[in-house]
Amino acid sequence: RHPTGVRENMGDVPECRPLRQRHACGIGRLQQERGCEAIMYGFVESIQRGFANTTTFHGRATRSEWWWWLLFVVLVSLVLSLGTAAVTGDFPPDEMGQGAVYVVPLIFQILVLLPTAALVVRRFHDLDRTGWWVLLWLAGAIGGHIPVPIVSGVAGLIGLAILIWFIFRGTEGDNQYGPDPLQAGG
Repeated sequence: RHPTGVRENMGDVPECRPLRQRHACGIGRLQQERGCEAIMYGFVESIQRGFANTTTFHGRATRSEWWWWLLFVVLVSLVLSLGTAAVTGDFPPDEMGQGAVYVVPLIFQILVLLPTAALVVRRFHDLDRTGWWVLLWLAGAIGGHIPVPIVSGVAGLIGLAILIWFIFRGTEGDNQYGPDPLQAGG
């Protein structure tokens, strides 16, 4: 096991033969022979890296780091919403954006705002884009909590565009923001 993460099949390196193994947390991983591996972070590792790099706005982040972090934030927000609704009986709330069902997950989302923003900057860096694109993401994230239909609609479109953008693989090899995080030595 590589100390920085789970290895993923490079696919384009014909001399590498993947060997299926199970990760400690149940997520499958591929290890390669002859050092032809790429690094992919699992769920727990991505969450740990997200909190450990709360104020790290330099370098690059992999797709797996981003998607596992996003899943973590969505799942915790959902659990907090449903838990709050079960305790308070405030479901469905009278109006969007009001009631304890929205307040408790909002507090969590505020707490993870800085680590998420840092991860978004590093993800943009992986795509060889300036970290200032985080302002567009931030406008979408904040706008999504404003209970005005046109504002939340535009925020939703911004968020969707960024999510689609984050599907793509980052720059192969080094770029101006650092080494390729998918390369074993990077």
